[in-house]
Amino acid sequence: MPQYLSQINATTIPTLFPPAKIASFAILLNVLIPIIFSGAALVFLVMMLYAGFNLVRAQGDPEKFKKTQEIMKYSVVGLVVVIASYLAVKLLAIILKVDTKVPL
Repeated sequence: MPQYLSQINATTIPTLFPPAKIASFAILLNVLIPIIFSGAALVFLVMMLYAGFNLVRAQGDPEKFKKTQEIMKYSVVGLVVVIASYLAVKLLAIILKVDTKVPL
């Protein structure tokens, strides 16, 4: 077998078929994680806008104001959990010396 044939793999041959670019689980995660974080940020934004709208509609009612505060609190806690999980994964990758630079 000629030497140049052994150099052919998923990263050396460009393809127009997107699933063919996902050759490993690490590449799949590198594609999915930004999508998941964008979704989490979008959910956070929607929840904060909803809470702000409810705050305006509360009109001084302490019960509605308390409910709005809980919505804001839990949306911030959810965003913090998402960011903390990302940082924990990155920290584990550094500790375990995992190569996170996967070409697409």
